[in-house]
Amino acid sequence: MDIIKGVKKDIAFRRMLEKTCTEQPDMSLKDFIASLPEKGEELAPSPSLIVLQLYGLIVFPWEKWKRDLKRKNELKKIDPFEWGRFRILNLPRKMAGKKIRLDFVLEKLRNAIAHAQIGYREKDGFIFRDKDGTALCFDKEELRRFTESLAAFG
Repeated sequence: MDIIKGVKKDIAFRRMLEKTCTEQPDMSLKDFIASLPEKGEELAPSPSLIVLQLYGLIVFPWEKWKRDLKRKNELKKIDPFEWGRFRILNLPRKMAGKKIRLDFVLEKLRNAIAHAQIGYREKDGFIFRDKDGTALCFDKEELRRFTESLAAFG
């Protein structure tokens, strides 16, 4: 996934939409989409835009929550798999046999996002890798579900 290229594309799309809304306020969304140079391209957020959104949804709040004992204790009580399905690869040995807690998952996501250790493939979805080798794998829909639950918590 080329994040820089994706961000530039997302910014260009937003600018084009803003310009069209300003210059042609009566144009329908359907007509705007039909006028796009890249016909048929999916208008869902690109992986690069999703990564930027995750930065604001996970990295910033995590830095506050980890210092707030009450919030951190609330996070420990939540089963992360209730928020969305995902796979964990290369779980550290110290975690073997232990229950996976939401604070563990958020810390791994935070580290991967903050250090640009994210992979994306249309077929497999997102792979978040922490520096210790732990990887969390989400498909797009489950990542959406997880982040909606996180936003409701925040």
